[in-house]
Amino acid sequence: PHNRKAIENHELFNLITMIEGDSIGIETLNQVENCIKEDNAAIIVILDSAHDYDHVLGELTAYSKYISIGSYIVVTDGSQEYLGGTLRAKKDYPEYCETWDTNNPKKAAEDFVAEHSNFKIVEPEFPFNEGNIHFRVTHWPSAFIKRFS
Repeated sequence: PHNRKAIENHELFNLITMIEGDSIGIETLNQVENCIKEDNAAIIVILDSAHDYDHVLGELTAYSKYISIGSYIVVTDGSQEYLGGTLRAKKDYPEYCETWDTNNPKKAAEDFVAEHSNFKIVEPEFPFNEGNIHFRVTHWPSAFIKRFS
């Protein structure tokens, strides 16, 4: 509820369409499709819901058809792959964390692009870089999936 309120109070709220529901449910997908006004509109999708492999792969399959050529579908929190052995994960997610090495968004993204030749994992260039870092420091490894055709 606090996220919704913050979004509704934001100065750019009139540019946001909020859809709530199961991200791979047919009702939600129909609402998303109804929001797309033009076939050639620039569309980017950011996936940040359930982070298990099957769910993310389902989202990639469902939403990839909406991605504009040259645009991205972004899969968040792939760093989960590296966190299964941490004390916090073992405490907070004991029933799941032991499988995180393969049951994670990063693995789903990599498998998706392996099966869809019109998509590739491509790290976008920094719009500006005032430092010496030439790699992204992120919780989103292998996150940026670009559509080429």
